[in-house]
Amino acid sequence: MNQASCLLWCRRRLSSLAGLSFLLASLVACSPGTVPEWFSDLQGLISPLPTPVPTSLPMPQPLPTHTPLPTTAPVSREVNLTLWVPDILDPFAETDGAEAFGTQVADFDRASREINVEVLVKKGTGAGGLYDLLSTASRVAPAVVPDLLILDQQELLKAAREGLIQPLDDYMPSDAGYFPTALAGMATEEGLWAFPYVATAEQMGYRASVTATAPITWTGVLSQSYSLVLPGAPSDGLASDALLSIYVGAGGRVADDKGLPTLDRAVLERVYGFIVDLQDVGLLDAEQLLGLTDTASCWAALLAGQAQLAPVSVSAYWNPRLAALSGTNELSAPEVPAMPTDVVLPTWVPTESGAPITILHTWGIAVVTDDPVRKEAALELVRWLVSAQRMADLTRTASLVPTRHQVVETWGLPRDEEAFIITLLESSVSPPPASAETAVRRALQTGLTTILQGDAVTAEVSASQALANLRR
Repeated sequence: MNQASCLLWCRRRLSSLAGLSFLLASLVACSPGTVPEWFSDLQGLISPLPTPVPTSLPMPQPLPTHTPLPTTAPVSREVNLTLWVPDILDPFAETDGAEAFGTQVADFDRASREINVEVLVKKGTGAGGLYDLLSTASRVAPAVVPDLLILDQQELLKAAREGLIQPLDDYMPSDAGYFPTALAGMATEEGLWAFPYVATAEQMGYRASVTATAPITWTGVLSQSYSLVLPGAPSDGLASDALLSIYVGAGGRVADDKGLPTLDRAVLERVYGFIVDLQDVGLLDAEQLLGLTDTASCWAALLAGQAQLAPVSVSAYWNPRLAALSGTNELSAPEVPAMPTDVVLPTWVPTESGAPITILHTWGIAVVTDDPVRKEAALELVRWLVSAQRMADLTRTASLVPTRHQVVETWGLPRDEEAFIITLLESSVSPPPASAETAVRRALQTGLTTILQGDAVTAEVSASQALANLRR
């Protein structure tokens, strides 16, 4: 199906929204004062890196043979499914990734015959986002809740605790090839609540012109004289994944047994001590970092020759490589500047021990309906979408990260580069729980800021500043 046909299919799906809008208006009129202002939004639901990985990086053991994903019996009567998706997967956007997702759903719609799918796009998280709409609709307008939806892992777990989605333990093979962190992000003590679908994550890139050895340890960065950049002035005041990874990679806790935010002073002092050491030997420019607001700006600095080690999103690093291998430019992420003429190689955030780490933010496909026939149809759609080839096509074009071994293998990278990505994602950790994340990130950034602004002369003072902010 070409893009024009896909868009025509999507427009035809919109025709059923009028009925939903009428139903919603009627229900809201019957329950005055109980619906948030943003809930009216339910009436408008649509809206080259040419070099190999250094041999010094540890590589994973050979992958086991994975069992196939579950199959379901054919649906015996026509079913009209509603799928809510976040804006990162908007099939109506004019991007390659959007076209890939829209085409996959349209192909399923055509191939299944008995199952028709209506895709509705919403804000991914926060007020007025997917979880908020699902939670409110379940109470006051159950007729408009979707049959299935794609949720961020933190909001997905909230939906599970509130009984808004269906358990899926019986439909997941014992080994479907998912990375452990991606799968764990979909589960509670009560069971599994979604199939991990797509993710985002960060790594590092470094200029091999400095040395051929990857700077994976703090000692290595210092001894090999790599100038490092991190976001020193994030617009939201929250620590980046890079800084959080450095802290967690040193053994730091982010939440206590009750899920409340916590930071370990001893680990903070070691982390800030590493940053102070970098600054003292001229490998970290405070003024430069205070002008960097996000990971993309750090990567641009490295590519411009203003740094030798910088964080970068996994997709932003590998999309140009995938484009080069395919002989096209279609896979290049829009935020990626032109590649440098000298060699840039992949690594992970330097850790105290050198062990790999990344923060993996996962989105999962969850089933809402408890009607047996509709649930069976929804699972057929899930199985279609999570096939390795379709997930590979989507993650390559939509600047997203795979959640399964087989998807990375389907990318078609050379074995050493493929092994690097698998090592990184196998070593990933989940972000802090929603109850602790904002407080922890703000406190970590406060400690870094005191160093960059010259307010902290020692790592101990900077750690005290971070802990004081955490207790506010």
